[in-house]
Amino acid sequence: PPAGPSRGAGTRDGAFEDGDDDLMGYYNCPDEGHRDVICLCGSTRFKAQFAEMTREFTCAGKIVVGPGLFGHGGDLRPEECEIGHPVKEALDRLHLRKIDLAAEVYVIDPGGYVGTSTRNEIEYALSLRRPGRYYSQEKEAL
Repeated sequence: PPAGPSRGAGTRDGAFEDGDDDLMGYYNCPDEGHRDVICLCGSTRFKAQFAEMTREFTCAGKIVVGPGLFGHGGDLRPEECEIGHPVKEALDRLHLRKIDLAAEVYVIDPGGYVGTSTRNEIEYALSLRRPGRYYSQEKEAL
């Protein structure tokens, strides 16, 4: 974080106090800053590809959002990854909020694999008119 708040947000040491939500002012970001945000979507079984694309987009100056937990990568118990489980449902809803923040989505789909949750994320992104690209078309086509 920057050395101090830019418009009175937070404290001198850079920590936010309860109720202080002026993050855009704190980081002195323009409201249209979301245009540089990309949301990675796809099955969490493709953790290596998520890491690859996070690295690539970050180095290109993008703000990258994506799964915070990799259920199929061992971050969750197997039953928590099942469709209908409350943990899975909560994580899926959270991921839709990440799509809300993004200007575009990038689908991690090795071999063209798109599961139910990813399909729902793609449909949601399309409903918001977010442009999308696919790993299988850009990386595997080389």
